[in-house]
Amino acid sequence: MAEYSFAGIDKSIGISRGARSLSYTTWDIVSETSTLLLYRSSPQRALRFLDQVAPRLILVETSAELRQRAILHFRRFNRGRVPRISLCDALTFALVRDRLDRPPVLSFDRGLRAIGLRTLPD
Repeated sequence: MAEYSFAGIDKSIGISRGARSLSYTTWDIVSETSTLLLYRSSPQRALRFLDQVAPRLILVETSAELRQRAILHFRRFNRGRVPRISLCDALTFALVRDRLDRPPVLSFDRGLRAIGLRTLPD
């Protein structure tokens, strides 16, 4: 199980308020993040994320082609490998690598770094 820093999420909410850079994501990530916060922290933190961070995000539609790429990455990265990655992480990998020219990813999941994505915070 990955370790999560909810203090890091609070810091990200603060960064999000003053950020001038664009933050792209998918609805899948918004859903996964709010669910993680709900079950591992509190309903208040999940709602805070939805109220303060999610509105500042640019949602990228996931096409059938991108979802198929995600499934291919999911298969490739989960062939006896540790850490394993979720389908949601495979979708992130496909989006970042194949559509967004490999920008750094705001993530507290070490799995994304393990599969070759640059993550923030370091």
